[in-house]
Amino acid sequence: MTTILAVTVGRSDFGIYTPVFNAIQKSTRLELKVAISGMHMAPEYGYTAQEVLDSGLNVVALEDVLVSGQDSASVSKSIGHTTLAFASIFAREMPDLIMVLGDRFEMFGAATAAVPFQIPLVHLHGGEVTEGAMDEAFRHAITKMSHLHFTSTEGHSKRVVQLGEEPWRVHTVGAPALDHLRDFVPMTDEEFAKRFGFELPAEFLLCTFHPVTTELGTELEQVQNLLDALFEAGMPCVFTIANADMGGSAINKLLRAEAERNRGLTLTTNLGSKGYFTAMKRCSAMVGNTSSGIIEAASLGVPVLNVGNRQKGRARGANVFDVPTEFESIVDGVRTVLSDEFRGKAQEAPNPYGNGQASKRIVEILEDIDPKSLVPKKFQDLE
Repeated sequence: MTTILAVTVGRSDFGIYTPVFNAIQKSTRLELKVAISGMHMAPEYGYTAQEVLDSGLNVVALEDVLVSGQDSASVSKSIGHTTLAFASIFAREMPDLIMVLGDRFEMFGAATAAVPFQIPLVHLHGGEVTEGAMDEAFRHAITKMSHLHFTSTEGHSKRVVQLGEEPWRVHTVGAPALDHLRDFVPMTDEEFAKRFGFELPAEFLLCTFHPVTTELGTELEQVQNLLDALFEAGMPCVFTIANADMGGSAINKLLRAEAERNRGLTLTTNLGSKGYFTAMKRCSAMVGNTSSGIIEAASLGVPVLNVGNRQKGRARGANVFDVPTEFESIVDGVRTVLSDEFRGKAQEAPNPYGNGQASKRIVEILEDIDPKSLVPKKFQDLE
Protein backbone atom coordinates (compact mmCIF):
# COMPACT_ATOMS: atom_id res chain seq x y z
CA MET A 1 0.00 0.00 0.00
CA THR A 2 1.42 3.37 -1.07
CA THR A 3 0.54 6.23 1.27
CA ILE A 4 0.00 9.62 -0.38
CA LEU A 5 -0.17 12.85 1.61
CA ALA A 6 -1.84 15.58 -0.46
CA VAL A 7 -1.41 19.26 0.36
CA THR A 8 -4.40 21.56 -0.23
CA VAL A 9 -4.09 25.29 0.42
CA GLY A 10 -7.22 26.84 -1.12
CA ARG A 11 -10.53 26.56 -2.91
CA SER A 12 -8.83 26.59 -6.31
CA ASP A 13 -6.64 23.53 -5.81
CA PHE A 14 -9.26 21.54 -3.89
CA GLY A 15 -11.73 21.73 -6.76
CA ILE A 16 -9.05 20.42 -9.12
CA TYR A 17 -7.91 17.74 -6.68
CA THR A 18 -11.36 16.31 -5.94
CA PRO A 19 -11.65 13.90 -8.91
CA VAL A 20 -8.10 12.69 -8.20
CA PHE A 21 -8.90 12.15 -4.52
CA ASN A 22 -12.05 10.23 -5.43
CA ALA A 23 -10.10 7.98 -7.79
CA ILE A 24 -7.35 7.35 -5.22
CA GLN A 25 -9.91 6.39 -2.58
CA LYS A 26 -11.31 3.73 -4.90
CA SER A 27 -7.89 2.13 -5.31
CA THR A 28 -6.95 -0.88 -3.21
CA ARG A 29 -3.25 -0.07 -3.63
CA LEU A 30 -3.22 3.57 -2.56
CA GLU A 31 -4.01 5.30 0.74
CA LEU A 32 -4.83 9.02 0.82
CA LYS A 33 -4.16 11.50 3.61
CA VAL A 34 -4.82 15.25 3.33
CA ALA A 35 -3.20 18.27 4.99
CA ILE A 36 -5.16 21.54 4.95
CA SER A 37 -3.49 24.94 5.11
CA GLY A 38 -3.17 28.35 3.47
CA MET A 39 -6.21 30.28 2.30
CA HIS A 40 -8.49 27.41 3.38
CA MET A 41 -8.05 28.52 7.00
CA ALA A 42 -8.92 32.20 6.51
CA PRO A 43 -12.45 33.29 7.56
CA GLU A 44 -12.34 36.21 5.10
CA TYR A 45 -12.12 33.68 2.26
CA GLY A 46 -15.00 31.59 3.55
CA TYR A 47 -13.06 29.14 5.79
CA THR A 48 -13.11 26.60 2.95
CA ALA A 49 -11.32 24.10 5.20
CA GLN A 50 -14.84 23.13 6.26
CA GLU A 51 -15.63 21.96 2.73
CA VAL A 52 -12.60 19.65 2.84
CA LEU A 53 -13.54 18.35 6.28
CA ASP A 54 -17.14 17.75 5.21
CA SER A 55 -15.96 15.70 2.23
CA GLY A 56 -15.05 12.78 4.49
CA LEU A 57 -11.39 12.69 3.47
CA ASN A 58 -8.76 11.48 5.93
CA VAL A 59 -7.52 14.88 7.13
CA VAL A 60 -4.36 14.56 9.21
CA ALA A 61 -3.48 18.23 9.68
CA LEU A 62 -4.96 21.73 9.68
CA GLU A 63 -2.39 24.53 9.76
CA ASP A 64 -3.12 28.25 9.85
CA VAL A 65 -0.02 29.79 8.24
CA LEU A 66 -1.08 33.06 6.59
CA VAL A 67 0.39 36.21 8.10
CA SER A 68 -2.00 39.16 8.24
CA GLY A 69 -1.27 41.70 5.51
CA GLN A 70 -1.04 41.83 1.74
CA ASP A 71 2.48 43.19 1.25
CA SER A 72 5.61 41.38 0.07
CA ALA A 73 6.90 40.81 3.59
CA SER A 74 3.63 39.15 4.64
CA VAL A 75 3.78 36.72 1.72
CA SER A 76 7.42 35.88 2.47
CA LYS A 77 6.61 35.34 6.14
CA SER A 78 3.64 33.14 5.20
CA ILE A 79 5.94 30.99 3.06
CA GLY A 80 8.26 30.58 6.03
CA HIS A 81 5.41 29.67 8.37
CA THR A 82 4.17 27.12 5.83
CA THR A 83 7.59 25.49 5.57
CA LEU A 84 7.86 25.27 9.38
CA ALA A 85 4.37 23.79 9.72
CA PHE A 86 4.83 21.17 7.02
CA ALA A 87 8.25 20.15 8.31
CA SER A 88 6.45 18.93 11.43
CA ILE A 89 3.64 17.32 9.43
CA PHE A 90 6.02 15.38 7.17
CA ALA A 91 8.19 14.30 10.12
CA ARG A 92 5.11 12.91 11.86
CA GLU A 93 3.40 11.28 8.89
CA MET A 94 6.37 10.15 6.72
CA PRO A 95 4.21 9.21 3.70
CA ASP A 96 5.53 7.34 0.66
CA LEU A 97 4.56 10.22 -1.66
CA ILE A 98 3.62 13.87 -1.21
CA MET A 99 1.17 15.36 -3.73
CA VAL A 100 1.22 19.07 -4.58
CA LEU A 101 -0.63 21.06 -7.22
CA GLY A 102 0.00 24.22 -9.15
CA ASP A 103 1.85 27.30 -8.07
CA ARG A 104 0.52 29.00 -4.94
CA PHE A 105 3.14 30.44 -2.58
CA GLU A 106 1.75 28.24 0.23
CA MET A 107 2.21 25.18 -1.98
CA PHE A 108 5.80 26.27 -2.61
CA GLY A 109 6.38 26.49 1.15
CA ALA A 110 5.08 22.96 1.66
CA ALA A 111 7.14 21.57 -1.23
CA THR A 112 10.26 23.23 0.19
CA ALA A 113 9.69 21.49 3.51
CA ALA A 114 9.57 18.11 1.76
CA VAL A 115 12.99 18.32 0.11
CA PRO A 116 15.21 17.40 3.12
CA PHE A 117 13.04 14.34 3.85
CA GLN A 118 13.74 12.89 0.39
CA ILE A 119 10.09 11.91 0.15
CA PRO A 120 9.15 11.96 -3.57
CA LEU A 121 6.94 14.85 -4.61
CA VAL A 122 4.15 14.34 -7.16
CA HIS A 123 3.32 17.62 -8.93
CA LEU A 124 0.12 18.34 -10.88
CA HIS A 125 -0.15 21.19 -13.43
CA GLY A 126 3.54 21.89 -13.89
CA GLY A 127 5.07 23.34 -17.03
CA GLU A 128 2.42 26.04 -17.46
CA VAL A 129 3.09 29.74 -17.97
CA THR A 130 1.39 32.72 -16.32
CA GLU A 131 3.58 35.72 -17.05
CA GLY A 132 1.37 38.08 -15.05
CA ALA A 133 1.80 36.34 -11.70
CA MET A 134 4.70 35.69 -9.34
CA ASP A 135 3.27 32.15 -9.19
CA GLU A 136 5.26 31.57 -12.38
CA ALA A 137 8.46 31.29 -10.33
CA PHE A 138 6.88 29.10 -7.66
CA ARG A 139 5.48 26.68 -10.25
CA HIS A 140 8.81 26.07 -11.97
CA ALA A 141 10.62 25.83 -8.62
CA ILE A 142 8.16 23.16 -7.48
CA THR A 143 8.83 21.30 -10.73
CA LYS A 144 12.53 21.11 -9.88
CA MET A 145 11.74 19.85 -6.37
CA SER A 146 9.33 17.21 -7.70
CA HIS A 147 9.97 13.62 -8.80
CA LEU A 148 6.84 12.76 -10.78
CA HIS A 149 4.91 15.16 -13.01
CA PHE A 150 1.31 15.05 -14.23
CA THR A 151 0.84 17.80 -16.80
CA SER A 152 -2.24 19.09 -18.60
CA THR A 153 -0.94 19.33 -22.20
CA GLU A 154 1.90 17.98 -24.33
CA GLY A 155 3.35 21.48 -24.53
CA HIS A 156 3.56 21.65 -20.75
CA SER A 157 5.25 18.25 -20.64
CA LYS A 158 7.87 19.48 -23.09
CA ARG A 159 8.49 22.50 -20.88
CA VAL A 160 8.98 20.30 -17.79
CA VAL A 161 11.55 18.26 -19.73
CA GLN A 162 13.14 21.52 -20.84
CA LEU A 163 13.64 22.29 -17.14
CA GLY A 164 15.87 19.21 -16.89
CA GLU A 165 13.39 16.54 -15.84
CA GLU A 166 13.82 13.02 -17.19
CA PRO A 167 11.06 12.24 -19.74
CA TRP A 168 10.00 9.01 -18.01
CA ARG A 169 8.94 11.06 -14.99
CA VAL A 170 6.62 13.31 -17.04
CA HIS A 171 3.08 12.22 -17.96
CA THR A 172 0.54 14.21 -20.00
CA VAL A 173 -2.82 13.37 -18.39
CA GLY A 174 -4.95 16.47 -19.02
CA ALA A 175 -6.50 18.80 -16.44
CA PRO A 176 -8.18 16.90 -13.57
CA ALA A 177 -10.81 19.62 -13.14
CA LEU A 178 -12.35 18.54 -16.44
CA ASP A 179 -13.19 15.17 -14.87
CA HIS A 180 -15.89 17.04 -12.91
CA LEU A 181 -17.56 18.06 -16.12
CA ARG A 182 -17.89 14.76 -18.02
CA ASP A 183 -21.14 13.84 -16.27
CA PHE A 184 -21.82 17.13 -14.53
CA VAL A 185 -25.41 17.79 -13.43
CA PRO A 186 -25.90 21.43 -12.41
CA MET A 187 -27.83 22.44 -9.33
CA THR A 188 -31.44 23.44 -9.84
CA ASP A 189 -32.39 27.09 -9.35
CA GLU A 190 -34.01 26.18 -6.06
CA GLU A 191 -30.97 24.22 -4.81
CA PHE A 192 -28.62 27.04 -5.75
CA ALA A 193 -30.70 29.78 -4.10
CA LYS A 194 -31.16 27.75 -0.91
CA ARG A 195 -27.44 26.95 -0.67
CA PHE A 196 -26.01 30.39 -1.48
CA GLY A 197 -28.76 32.84 -0.57
CA PHE A 198 -29.25 34.44 -3.98
CA GLU A 199 -30.77 33.51 -7.33
CA LEU A 200 -28.85 33.39 -10.57
CA PRO A 201 -30.32 35.89 -13.07
CA ALA A 202 -31.70 34.62 -16.37
CA GLU A 203 -28.71 36.24 -18.10
CA PHE A 204 -25.53 37.28 -16.28
CA LEU A 205 -21.76 37.54 -16.44
CA LEU A 206 -19.65 35.38 -14.12
CA CYS A 207 -16.67 37.46 -13.04
CA THR A 208 -13.44 37.04 -11.09
CA PHE A 209 -10.44 39.35 -11.04
CA HIS A 210 -7.29 38.41 -9.14
CA PRO A 211 -4.30 40.74 -8.66
CA VAL A 212 -1.69 40.76 -11.40
CA THR A 213 1.24 40.36 -9.01
CA THR A 214 3.80 41.53 -11.57
CA GLU A 215 1.90 44.83 -11.83
CA LEU A 216 1.34 45.67 -8.17
CA GLY A 217 -0.05 49.12 -7.50
CA THR A 218 -2.33 49.05 -10.55
CA GLU A 219 -4.91 46.54 -9.28
CA LEU A 220 -7.53 49.07 -8.16
CA GLU A 221 -7.33 51.00 -11.42
CA GLN A 222 -7.65 47.76 -13.37
CA VAL A 223 -10.65 46.58 -11.34
CA GLN A 224 -12.37 49.96 -11.57
CA ASN A 225 -11.97 49.90 -15.35
CA LEU A 226 -13.46 46.41 -15.37
CA LEU A 227 -16.40 47.42 -13.18
CA ASP A 228 -17.11 50.55 -15.24
CA ALA A 229 -17.10 48.46 -18.42
CA LEU A 230 -19.42 45.87 -16.90
CA PHE A 231 -21.86 48.53 -15.73
CA GLU A 232 -21.72 50.01 -19.25
CA ALA A 233 -22.72 46.57 -20.60
CA GLY A 234 -25.79 46.68 -18.35
CA MET A 235 -25.91 42.93 -17.63
CA PRO A 236 -26.08 41.57 -14.06
CA CYS A 237 -22.77 40.28 -12.72
CA VAL A 238 -21.99 37.53 -10.23
CA PHE A 239 -18.50 38.19 -8.82
CA THR A 240 -16.40 35.75 -6.81
CA ILE A 241 -13.84 37.39 -4.54
CA ALA A 242 -10.14 37.70 -5.35
CA ASN A 243 -7.61 35.36 -3.75
CA ALA A 244 -5.01 35.98 -1.03
CA ASP A 245 -2.33 37.34 -3.35
CA MET A 246 -0.85 40.77 -2.69
CA GLY A 247 -3.53 43.28 -3.62
CA GLY A 248 -6.41 40.83 -3.21
CA SER A 249 -7.82 42.46 -0.07
CA ALA A 250 -7.91 45.86 -1.75
CA ILE A 251 -9.78 44.39 -4.70
CA ASN A 252 -12.30 42.70 -2.42
CA LYS A 253 -12.86 45.91 -0.42
CA LEU A 254 -13.68 47.75 -3.65
CA LEU A 255 -15.97 44.94 -4.83
CA ARG A 256 -17.87 44.92 -1.53
CA ALA A 257 -18.41 48.67 -1.73
CA GLU A 258 -19.66 48.42 -5.32
CA ALA A 259 -21.93 45.48 -4.49
CA GLU A 260 -23.58 47.53 -1.72
CA ARG A 261 -24.24 50.39 -4.15
CA ASN A 262 -25.23 48.43 -7.24
CA ARG A 263 -28.00 45.83 -7.23
CA GLY A 264 -26.72 44.45 -10.50
CA LEU A 265 -23.55 43.14 -8.84
CA THR A 266 -23.70 40.10 -6.56
CA LEU A 267 -20.49 39.31 -4.65
CA THR A 268 -19.94 35.81 -3.26
CA THR A 269 -17.08 34.43 -1.17
CA ASN A 270 -17.16 30.78 -2.19
CA LEU A 271 -19.54 28.72 -4.32
CA GLY A 272 -17.72 25.40 -4.01
CA SER A 273 -17.07 23.30 -7.09
CA LYS A 274 -20.67 22.33 -7.85
CA GLY A 275 -22.05 25.82 -7.29
CA TYR A 276 -19.29 27.42 -9.33
CA PHE A 277 -19.69 25.04 -12.25
CA THR A 278 -23.47 25.56 -12.09
CA ALA A 279 -22.94 29.31 -12.39
CA MET A 280 -20.40 28.75 -15.17
CA LYS A 281 -22.83 26.60 -17.15
CA ARG A 282 -25.66 29.08 -16.69
CA CYS A 283 -23.78 32.32 -17.38
CA SER A 284 -23.84 34.21 -20.68
CA ALA A 285 -20.06 34.63 -20.50
CA MET A 286 -17.15 34.72 -18.07
CA VAL A 287 -15.17 37.93 -17.59
CA GLY A 288 -11.94 38.49 -15.66
CA ASN A 289 -8.64 36.70 -15.27
CA THR A 290 -9.27 33.41 -13.48
CA SER A 291 -7.64 30.19 -14.70
CA SER A 292 -11.03 28.45 -14.73
CA GLY A 293 -11.95 30.60 -17.71
CA ILE A 294 -8.85 29.35 -19.49
CA ILE A 295 -9.00 25.68 -18.46
CA GLU A 296 -12.54 24.54 -17.63
CA ALA A 297 -14.86 26.91 -19.52
CA ALA A 298 -14.20 25.40 -22.94
CA SER A 299 -15.63 22.06 -21.78
CA LEU A 300 -18.96 23.79 -21.14
CA GLY A 301 -18.85 25.89 -24.33
CA VAL A 302 -18.72 29.12 -22.33
CA PRO A 303 -17.41 32.33 -23.97
CA VAL A 304 -14.63 33.95 -21.93
CA LEU A 305 -13.30 37.52 -21.92
CA ASN A 306 -9.81 37.28 -20.43
CA VAL A 307 -8.78 40.68 -19.12
CA GLY A 308 -5.16 41.73 -18.66
CA ASN A 309 -1.91 39.84 -18.21
CA ARG A 310 -2.41 37.44 -15.30
CA GLN A 311 -2.97 34.45 -17.62
CA LYS A 312 -0.54 35.64 -20.30
CA GLY A 313 1.33 32.70 -21.81
CA ARG A 314 -1.18 30.04 -20.79
CA ALA A 315 -2.61 27.78 -23.49
CA ARG A 316 -6.24 28.57 -24.29
CA GLY A 317 -9.07 27.47 -26.55
CA ALA A 318 -10.93 29.43 -29.21
CA ASN A 319 -13.63 30.27 -26.64
CA VAL A 320 -11.28 32.82 -25.03
CA PHE A 321 -10.98 36.43 -26.22
CA ASP A 322 -8.13 38.51 -24.75
CA VAL A 323 -8.18 42.24 -24.03
CA PRO A 324 -6.01 44.67 -22.02
CA THR A 325 -7.35 46.33 -18.87
CA GLU A 326 -8.38 49.62 -20.53
CA PHE A 327 -12.07 50.57 -20.24
CA GLU A 328 -12.78 50.82 -23.98
CA SER A 329 -11.09 47.49 -24.70
CA ILE A 330 -13.15 45.72 -22.05
CA VAL A 331 -16.40 47.29 -23.31
CA ASP A 332 -15.64 46.12 -26.85
CA GLY A 333 -14.58 42.70 -25.53
CA VAL A 334 -17.86 42.18 -23.67
CA ARG A 335 -19.76 42.95 -26.87
CA THR A 336 -17.59 40.45 -28.73
CA VAL A 337 -18.04 37.50 -26.36
CA LEU A 338 -21.80 38.13 -26.12
CA SER A 339 -22.24 38.17 -29.90
CA ASP A 340 -24.02 35.26 -31.56
CA GLU A 341 -20.98 34.63 -33.73
CA PHE A 342 -18.57 34.26 -30.81
CA ARG A 343 -21.02 32.22 -28.73
CA GLY A 344 -21.33 29.78 -31.61
CA LYS A 345 -17.56 29.61 -31.88
CA ALA A 346 -17.26 28.93 -28.14
CA GLN A 347 -19.79 26.11 -28.33
CA GLU A 348 -17.67 24.31 -30.93
CA ALA A 349 -14.23 25.04 -29.46
CA PRO A 350 -12.24 21.95 -28.38
CA ASN A 351 -10.60 22.09 -24.97
CA PRO A 352 -6.78 21.89 -25.20
CA TYR A 353 -6.66 20.56 -21.62
CA GLY A 354 -8.03 17.11 -22.31
CA ASN A 355 -11.19 15.03 -22.22
CA GLY A 356 -11.93 14.43 -18.54
CA GLN A 357 -9.92 11.25 -18.00
CA ALA A 358 -7.00 12.70 -16.02
CA SER A 359 -7.77 11.12 -12.65
CA LYS A 360 -7.98 7.63 -14.08
CA ARG A 361 -4.59 8.03 -15.75
CA ILE A 362 -3.00 9.50 -12.62
CA VAL A 363 -4.14 6.63 -10.41
CA GLU A 364 -3.01 3.98 -12.90
CA ILE A 365 0.49 5.47 -12.89
CA LEU A 366 0.61 5.88 -9.11
CA GLU A 367 -0.46 2.27 -8.61
CA ASP A 368 2.38 1.01 -10.80
CA ILE A 369 5.18 3.25 -9.54
CA ASP A 370 7.63 2.24 -6.80
CA PRO A 371 8.19 5.43 -4.74
CA LYS A 372 11.76 4.34 -3.97
CA SER A 373 12.54 4.36 -7.71
CA LEU A 374 11.86 8.11 -7.85
CA VAL A 375 14.79 9.13 -5.63
CA PRO A 376 17.41 10.32 -6.41
CA LYS A 377 16.93 12.41 -9.56
CA LYS A 378 19.37 13.35 -12.25
CA PHE A 379 19.35 16.41 -14.48
CA GLN A 380 18.41 15.61 -18.08
CA ASP A 381 20.34 17.79 -20.52
CA LEU A 382 18.64 18.69 -23.79
CA GLU A 383 20.25 17.06 -26.80
